[in-house]
Amino acid sequence: HRYGVPSFDGSMINQTQNRWNLEHVNRRPFEQVDSLKFKMSYTDYQHRELETSGTPATRFLNQALDARVELIHAAWSGWRGTVGAQANASRFSTTDLRNAGPGSIIPATDSHNLALFVVEEKRWSDWKLDAGARWERIARTPHADVPYADAALSTTPGKPEIGRAHV
Repeated sequence: HRYGVPSFDGSMINQTQNRWNLEHVNRRPFEQVDSLKFKMSYTDYQHRELETSGTPATRFLNQALDARVELIHAAWSGWRGTVGAQANASRFSTTDLRNAGPGSIIPATDSHNLALFVVEEKRWSDWKLDAGARWERIARTPHADVPYADAALSTTPGKPEIGRAHV
């Protein structure tokens, strides 16, 4: 598809995206489990920024595979909630097509994320307590085919949350 980009000179982009999704829900697969959900998707995206002459100037590429599993459990000691995992693997790059040689604006970068999470709820009369926690591992590795590529990044953020409400 060709789209106009709000610019003074009237640049355009030529975009292509293919996405495939798979989802499955299993109701009451086990005792004490209300449902088990699985989602997976693959995305292949690219667009080229075109100069007003129609010449491609910059190319953006992104390929990603995402997966998520959620187990929604029946009440355990009055707590209802979800336990799950989420994973992602992707490669993103941006290339200057006007210059010969290594013309990466953003070098091809591989990203891998893995997360585990829990979200719980308990009610007492007119009060509700929500609690959740997420642990996540993120790794980004730029390909070093360009002289200014940064070193790999790896981090493990995690954050518990607790909230209460009068309902």
